[in-house]
Amino acid sequence: MKVLIFGGNGFLGNSLCALLEKKEVEYYTVSRSDQRSSYNLDISDINQFAQLPLDFFDTVINCATILPGGNFLDNEYLEKIYKTNILGTQNICKWINTQDSIKKIINCSTLVVVNKPWPVNLSEESATYPSGNHVLYSSSKLTQELLFKTFADSKNISLSQIRFSALYGETMSWSGVICNLIDQARRDKKISLKNASKVTADFLHVDDASAIIFSLLHSNLEGIVNGAAGTETSILDLANIVRDCLDENIEIENHVDPDFEENRSQIDVSKLEKIISTKTFIDLKNGIKKIINV
Repeated sequence: MKVLIFGGNGFLGNSLCALLEKKEVEYYTVSRSDQRSSYNLDISDINQFAQLPLDFFDTVINCATILPGGNFLDNEYLEKIYKTNILGTQNICKWINTQDSIKKIINCSTLVVVNKPWPVNLSEESATYPSGNHVLYSSSKLTQELLFKTFADSKNISLSQIRFSALYGETMSWSGVICNLIDQARRDKKISLKNASKVTADFLHVDDASAIIFSLLHSNLEGIVNGAAGTETSILDLANIVRDCLDENIEIENHVDPDFEENRSQIDVSKLEKIISTKTFIDLKNGIKKIINV
């Protein structure tokens, strides 16, 4: 097996490469400028794909992405999203179309292609129509899914698309709810929340995300797969975990609006369980400890 990983030196890519090396899988990485990569190319420029060898790889994993964070009215953010998540995906498909050796594609997507509030027990069949502040990111990932599916169907190539939940880990960029709670606790010895008992998330450690990808490498499971831990954690419970890991004297204050609608993340992982047991995944408290101890 020869695996080519687009975005192999990012947050998820680094974790995946470490696992593949441990499992003695032959892999190669692509990134725009990271000197650790096997190949340096900009996936938004189809001409740069010419440096990749012909009919050498049998599996492609796409981890390349622009993450959420930009304003949906920001033209520069839109351009970045378009170049990587959409044009980049189209170019990957165009390049694979020139290769006879590639039989399998694994694409890393996101559960936020499904509009919130999510249905309780969110399955792979839930209707997708993203909206909200992250609509550029969410819609670009949905377009990415559709491009890969249309291409793979036309070429009879095996395709698995993992919709990951809330990824976290020691090397993540310092943003998001976990980092916010840690910062509050360290700075103020107090965590202030709103409606935290009514908002839940399914936190998945990046190393478990890599384990999911590895399992798909050796599986015939195709289509959309929810990549989650299958554990629903309220933001209030998350704050309690952060407090317990840092200092039990940290105060937690949660203001509840009785009219606030619940926003739950109860993810159906029954399809995922066909290839990997979520019981082996890193416990959230242990994962938070890893972040705090870095």
